[in-house]
Amino acid sequence: EKEVQQIKDDFTSMIVHELRSPLDSIKKMIESMRSVEMKKDQQGEYLQMIYGSSSDMLELVNNLLDMAKIEAGKFDLKKQPSNIKDIIKSRILFFDIAARDAKIELSSQLAKDLPDKADFDPHTVSQVLNNLISNALKFNRENGSIIIQGLLYKSGESLAEKAKEAGINWFIKNDSFDIPNSLFIAVTNTGQGISPDQIDKLFNKFFQVKSAFAEKGGTGLGLAITKSIIESHGGIVGAESTYGEGATFYFTLPI
Repeated sequence: EKEVQQIKDDFTSMIVHELRSPLDSIKKMIESMRSVEMKKDQQGEYLQMIYGSSSDMLELVNNLLDMAKIEAGKFDLKKQPSNIKDIIKSRILFFDIAARDAKIELSSQLAKDLPDKADFDPHTVSQVLNNLISNALKFNRENGSIIIQGLLYKSGESLAEKAKEAGINWFIKNDSFDIPNSLFIAVTNTGQGISPDQIDKLFNKFFQVKSAFAEKGGTGLGLAITKSIIESHGGIVGAESTYGEGATFYFTLPI
């Protein structure tokens, strides 16, 4: 009970910090814009900073609302025939500027037999990829890389062989999974990696990896939401890592 209460207290403090910091920045920037004659390029820079801060707050609020829906059993999926390759391509385009600003290469490795159509909710799967790519950017290193990988996994096959055939390099060591025929999607990064004692806790609500990057912030909700979305599809999520070299986060979508 003490541990649960501590988690609640820490979470409340974190939410206050995550909202107060960008709100304070927005307030100060608007005050400066009102009181000082600014050049157009300076105004543009301030407006971009205000946009970024407000976007961070909106993401936080959306994550809290999504978690509330999940816990209330009101998180509805809208499955429809969708193209995972198009979604991956759109996410790469979406994060392209952020990746270039961070000096990180963002690319994909997709197997040739990855189908054009499969039944899943394209909106929530895009949200899953957003969470995984965003984390990979946040915890990567300069001049590192992020690769979005995808293949068609058939029950009983060797995952290592399938990955080798597709030219996919990742940190997954498990050779087979007890799952039905599925899309197998992964996001591999070249960051610091995750220590073995923390891998199993990653998808717990409010958990944040204790590392040199702890000061990066965040709610610890993104991976918990990711887990709920994928399990609602009947799939699995997981992560494997080589500490000091990088990590691979993966999920499956049964077809």
